Amino acid sequence: MTMESKEENEMRLAALCKSLGHLWSEEDVVEVSDEIPQQKREECRRTLFGKLFSKPNVNYPAFITTMTKAWKAEGVICSQKEPGLFTFIFPTEEEKHRILRNSPWSYSTNLLMLQQCLPEIPEHCYEFSKAAFWIRIGGVPPGWRIEKVFNDLGKRLGKVIEVQLDSINHAQNKGGRVRVEIDLTLPLKAGAVLDIGNKCLWVEFKYERLPHYCFSCGRIGHYATDCLEFPYATSPWALNKKGSYGPWLKAETSDHSPYWDAFYGKIEEFVVEETVPVPPTQPTGMNFIAREATFDMQIIACSKKRSESSPKHEISSVNVPIVVEDRDRGK
Repeated sequence: MTMESKEENEMRLAALCKSLGHLWSEEDVVEVSDEIPQQKREECRRTLFGKLFSKPNVNYPAFITTMTKAWKAEGVICSQKEPGLFTFIFPTEEEKHRILRNSPWSYSTNLLMLQQCLPEIPEHCYEFSKAAFWIRIGGVPPGWRIEKVFNDLGKRLGKVIEVQLDSINHAQNKGGRVRVEIDLTLPLKAGAVLDIGNKCLWVEFKYERLPHYCFSCGRIGHYATDCLEFPYATSPWALNKKGSYGPWLKAETSDHSPYWDAFYGKIEEFVVEETVPVPPTQPTGMNFIAREATFDMQIIACSKKRSESSPKHEISSVNVPIVVEDRDRGK
């Protein structure tokens, strides 16, 4: 949300006065009490502001009917401030908390972002760029299925709100899930590498109630056919090939990502290239420091050329050091 600090508010007021010029008069200042009436405070606690992430122009009556049925909250009072921006006043705080806890919600695959009403901030000053998701994490070994590990993994996605571990009697018992507030302007993350000391493992992220998102750029809010960053005609999906993203990110699907298959699948032949890929170019003026304990990634290389003396592939172990370039060196 904007206008949080007193300093920022004073800067905005100064900009307003400068813009008004001779139209400004101290008589235009209306002072009110710092104490908000208790009735209005209680109402604000029961109020949520909602905004559709994409395509704000929807059939308002149909939208309200659909959402109240999905929420099973017949007593909610709804109003539309502007296209795609809504106010929901619930009968009780418990009802409001239930709706928030079970979010995210979508209307016609369009993400509905919800924000708690604060009595001091008007509706148009809220930033609807983040949303909370329940994200199931799979692939964590039984010995590390503890709250701290899931919390640390969740931090790779955004602000962790809650951690839930699967009980022993859980039907799936695949580990647990985390509720994370993610930045909707960034691509979704498919997983992370879990370093358990003697080896590294790939763990997967699967998003519950994930609305439609782009299989090309990985962002929520549009399909790959409408992506401005990657033209669909040149995307892998247009060529009937798997791309970087796909339906496997949804918790409702049991399919693993191609990254899971690459890590845990059978390695029949892995060819080491002569050159090591260089990390993407970073902005100048920044120093990049490697981890203190730089580790060597052990790669099993199977030579494609067979020797005349032996019909089998020659197996060798190659150590490829991880190099981090300091672009400021020598400046």
